[in-house]
Amino acid sequence: MAARRTARPHTRPPVGHAQSRLASSDRFQIATLLGFKRNYWLVVAALVGHGVYDFVHQSFIGNPGVPQSWSGFCLAFDVVLGAWLADCWLVIDKKNTFV
Repeated sequence: MAARRTARPHTRPPVGHAQSRLASSDRFQIATLLGFKRNYWLVVAALVGHGVYDFVHQSFIGNPGVPQSWSGFCLAFDVVLGAWLADCWLVIDKKNTFV
């Protein structure tokens, strides 16, 4: 048991890490909720913004538990989902405008 404990380095996040992650995720959640209530384009902006944030946040927030490939995956997923939603809403707007 002791050998296993010494083989793994202790990777505890720095103090304030959880608070900064919660504050940033709160911003995206609030933007998304407001988007669904008021303007759907806020949802697209929140998704794309979240992807960009996840891609660059390693520069200013250390998170040793996240794999290196996660930031690129999250960026690609959020941007593609945001583009798909934007396309869907543009099609819906065109149908409603020309009917």
